[in-house]
Amino acid sequence: MKKRLKKAVGIVLFLTLLTGICGGIGSTSLAASFPDVGPEAWYYDTVNWASDAGLITGYEDGTFGPDDILERGQFITILYRMAVPEDERAQWEQNFEDGIYTDVENGWFYSIPVTWAHSTGVMTGYEDGSFGPTDKVTREQAATILYRYAKNMTSSDTSANGEPDAWPDGGSVSPFAREGVQYALGAGLIRGDQGYIHPTGFANRAQTATILQRFVSYTEREEASNISNTNSQYTIEADVRLTGSGTGYHAKLVACTPTSAVSFGIQYDQWGEPPYTDKTTFLIENVHSNDQGGQEYIRTGYAFRDNTYHLMLTVQEDGAFDVYVNGVCVGSGINTELAGQELALRVEGSGRKNGDSVHAEFSNISLKGKGVYQSDKTWGTHNFDSNPGIYSDDSRFNSDRAIVIDGSITGLSDEQDWDNAYGIVSGTIQFVG
Repeated sequence: MKKRLKKAVGIVLFLTLLTGICGGIGSTSLAASFPDVGPEAWYYDTVNWASDAGLITGYEDGTFGPDDILERGQFITILYRMAVPEDERAQWEQNFEDGIYTDVENGWFYSIPVTWAHSTGVMTGYEDGSFGPTDKVTREQAATILYRYAKNMTSSDTSANGEPDAWPDGGSVSPFAREGVQYALGAGLIRGDQGYIHPTGFANRAQTATILQRFVSYTEREEASNISNTNSQYTIEADVRLTGSGTGYHAKLVACTPTSAVSFGIQYDQWGEPPYTDKTTFLIENVHSNDQGGQEYIRTGYAFRDNTYHLMLTVQEDGAFDVYVNGVCVGSGINTELAGQELALRVEGSGRKNGDSVHAEFSNISLKGKGVYQSDKTWGTHNFDSNPGIYSDDSRFNSDRAIVIDGSITGLSDEQDWDNAYGIVSGTIQFVG
């Protein structure tokens, strides 16, 4: 019989969702922080989450050891704690199966969890009959184990299917791990490290805490995150499809003031910095100001052109934002310039330079303003096209909630592109409501 995750984990997850955690912004820790895990660390919230849930405990000296590499015996013990409530562990403790693996005897902290893993099929040993409890866990092994856990121990959907080959090192994923890595990428458990999967790289304790929080968020959700069940002040959600030609083009959702903005969408960039050169990615553009250096760019994963993705951008009252692909949070950040401001919501399509073309399709557009979502609310549109070669067609917005931005960039000098002439390279529809 498939189980939901341990009750304690579910309670912590509920509290986490109330505080708005997607990538760590706007959260509060329920436990005292470890001396080696400072509030400035990217893993501060997820480490405390894992500790509060009783999944990954600290050492006897009070430290957490965020950079310590996780071993197989430790990893399966974490999953055992997640799956089996304390009042149900006695039955497992009385049924240790000796001889399952040549290198696992009774009495070790991982002995009972290994028996549990073998019985449930969550984690298996090696062909030589050993388990390797002290072997280091690789990222592709962690993905595979979590995929088996989701299939065997939860009632969650395991059809998430990312594409490893879209990543520069996707070809190095081991055959045994490919299905698990596809699941982990599709579910947003693994989001890459500077553009790479690093499938055979080792997973440390901080990374594992982060992956586990994403896993619980994904498997415990009642349905995918959407505009009606996600807390925010402003939200724009749509199915987005991008095609085009030339050196660069994008389609994105935008929340902005006259001088600051955050956007999320799909971008192809022939001149992108390695490893994003000639790649299509999901891109966050965080504009703190229009001054030089006031922009921050964050790529959250690879995408495909001529493919439809369901994207969502949410912004909180304090300027914290989250971005979603197909209902799964893939990135977070904050722009304090947006805090307490009335934001405009837009869709935008753009090209880099003269001759670059863009065809951006936005459908099933939904909007939320000032903390209230009304599915039947009537929104108007205002055209802010800034390039004479780009045309934004909003004729189907009232009937189908659809907008198409199409055309080729024209009128720029040879020195101008979307970096230094960003105000005149786009087709833009702003929503009025």
